[in-house]
Amino acid sequence: MPKFTAETSCLKSQGTPFWKLVLKQFDDLLVKILIAAAIVSFILTLINGETGLTAFVEPFVRCHIF
Repeated sequence: MPKFTAETSCLKSQGTPFWKLVLKQFDDLLVKILIAAAIVSFILTLINGETGLTAFVEPFVRCHIF
């Protein structure tokens, strides 16, 4: 019977790395579409020359919060 220690059990049971688990969450097509839309929105905001936090908030929300 092999020796069982905490050190050997941790080394053998590492499983999937955390970064692979995070990247797996972005594997869905809908998530990729939403990320692309957010990037396009960010670029268009920068092209318009708007700055600050209010540049990324919709006008309807802006008038009720700020």
